[in-house]
Amino acid sequence: MSNSHDHSGDDGHEKGQGKGHGGGHGHGGGGHEEGHEGAPEWLISFADMVMLIMGFFVILLALNMQKSTTGGVGGEGKNLTDDERLMELAIAIRAGFNNPVDMNSDDPAEAALRKRIRETIMPGDTLQPGPDGNMRDAQAPRTTDYVNITCLVLFPDGESTLSADAIASIIQTAGQLRGTQWIIEVRGHASAVETARDKVRSMKLAFDRSFAIGQELVRAGVPWDRLRIAACADNERAAPAPRDAAGNRSNQRGEIVVTTEPVAADPYTVGSAGE
Repeated sequence: MSNSHDHSGDDGHEKGQGKGHGGGHGHGGGGHEEGHEGAPEWLISFADMVMLIMGFFVILLALNMQKSTTGGVGGEGKNLTDDERLMELAIAIRAGFNNPVDMNSDDPAEAALRKRIRETIMPGDTLQPGPDGNMRDAQAPRTTDYVNITCLVLFPDGESTLSADAIASIIQTAGQLRGTQWIIEVRGHASAVETARDKVRSMKLAFDRSFAIGQELVRAGVPWDRLRIAACADNERAAPAPRDAAGNRSNQRGEIVVTTEPVAADPYTVGSAGE
């Protein structure tokens, strides 16, 4: 009986060894072959968990961004509607994923988001950085209805020549303007003092300044058919009643303003309207 027990024990031991050898190293062994079929299941589950955690933190960031712009999560204290809260959350989440709403886009699916952004921007603020300068964001000399790119260029007394700093600002602005389809208005201004209150001279100097800026924009890649050159003389003063030289120089300027008017189709292009 003991011999039978010993034999069956040896038998089981040999079978165990056979299974271990065949499963781990044999050609038919499942364990060795499965290691080459792809990533193990635990690694896929771990990657999914990491992505979920990242998404969770991005949503937390979006909620915090929304709180800083509306006075509370979901706009607490501002009597926002459910739609407004959802739009602000969507705007914040997109910003958190580094995919902000493009204010220059004409995508109708994002029209409500663009409208909400315009409604919540504080006066003087903008979502797009302006060219380098001493102003906070957009280089607008006064409160404006435009929320797109603007640039301010100052000129010396009686001159329409662009300085190196002015050219750098224009080139930087042109980089943001390329590829959009809105009319760009270039406005030239002059001060009453530098033109001795001569309206004709003031208008001509203002035009020369706006034209000089327009030429620099074209050199930087903005086509002429997108530009509107305007001479404002001293009729639109940044300083209404200047009392010193600094006030007068703030009126000696040129402005680049992106309007809300789309560029018209070329009537001479084959396939255009009227062909």
